[in-house]
Amino acid sequence: MAYTVKQLLESKQFPDMRLVTCKENLNQEIKGIRIIEIEDMERYLTGGELLLTNMKVYFGETDREFRKHLNELEKKQVSGFIIKQHPDMVQKVNYYDILLKFCSERNIPVIEISEDEYYWGIIKYVILQIYDENIARLIYFKLTHDNISNMLLDGENFEDPTKNILFLLSSMIGNPVALYYSNLTCCASTTQDLSDFVFEKNVEKYKPDIVTRFEYKKQRKEHTQYITKIHVLGRVEVYLVVTEVNMPLTILDYMALENAVFTLQYSFMKTYAQNEIEKKYQRDIEYSLLNGLLTGDELSKAARMLKLKDTDQYCVVSFHTISSNSEDYYTKEELEETLKSGTLVYGAVGHGIFVNGYSTHAVLLTGYENGKTKAFDPDNMAKTNKWYNIDDIWKERSLAPEDNMTGGAFIAIYK
Repeated sequence: MAYTVKQLLESKQFPDMRLVTCKENLNQEIKGIRIIEIEDMERYLTGGELLLTNMKVYFGETDREFRKHLNELEKKQVSGFIIKQHPDMVQKVNYYDILLKFCSERNIPVIEISEDEYYWGIIKYVILQIYDENIARLIYFKLTHDNISNMLLDGENFEDPTKNILFLLSSMIGNPVALYYSNLTCCASTTQDLSDFVFEKNVEKYKPDIVTRFEYKKQRKEHTQYITKIHVLGRVEVYLVVTEVNMPLTILDYMALENAVFTLQYSFMKTYAQNEIEKKYQRDIEYSLLNGLLTGDELSKAARMLKLKDTDQYCVVSFHTISSNSEDYYTKEELEETLKSGTLVYGAVGHGIFVNGYSTHAVLLTGYENGKTKAFDPDNMAKTNKWYNIDDIWKERSLAPEDNMTGGAFIAIYK
């Protein structure tokens, strides 16, 4: 049976909802629900969706451009708009008035919600009304994945992507979220409480009713807390803690949590890789200088950066340790098996696909398909998120001692 705008309003699930246009055409079927995230959102709609927006995405548009987008949305037969009011709206061009006039003339329902109302509570409710539970899970997983991942991909627009991911997750699950270092001091929180985390005696392992790649624990204090351990490159551990202050977590909330943990893990690895690149920069210069790879102006520039004087003489002693047991090093076959198992792999590579020159570089590998794996390169958008032959990546693995201290140039990260 079709679920309509009228049924949503009559459900009383969201008391602050207020219908502002089109009281006569409320039997529009809701076939989906999406947040308007970009100006030309119409390109990504299948038709019949209920759209949520605070209008900010259109603030750079002219009246004419905005009307053009509305016309395209009408062609998609959207079931209505849910508008979140906020202070900026009255200071901008009359987008809101244009929308109301447009929808009134075309019998498209417009619903207002307060600034304090979260989109995600509405999205979860509507999805469960219009799809069976299994389909709803899949759709919600994709929605949360896309929104959280986009925040990381647009990280250059945020001073602190980690904190923004936490706040987005908190809005999705309707509860406060905090992140703690391995020593249990607070790294970031969506509340004012920055005190250290404490494991209670009643802490226990917990398995949510979803397929999970991470380890959960549960403990009871004044409010129930769910703890997820995030491993970063097998070297660092941080804890993501959700506290059930406002409402119990649902299966859909755990899907959002899974996506947030994975994205945070990737964010930490990206930061680690960038820091490693910075630390290696001077070592790369030294390596190139000592091995005669620089000439002319490059040589002079490197000498100046290393504060070397033309008139001085230098003696260099170079050494590195070698494992007494060659079996300690990972093989290409082990790399393939690890990728086949769905485990994320951190890799250090040298000259070739990802590196032009003689330095080394960090990439992330995930998935396996016909001898290929997908590589993520945080510093090269032209090469990232593409499939490459594992044989080629293996041949280009870094042989630098500092990249092989853990048994090889590739490190398995937890699923």
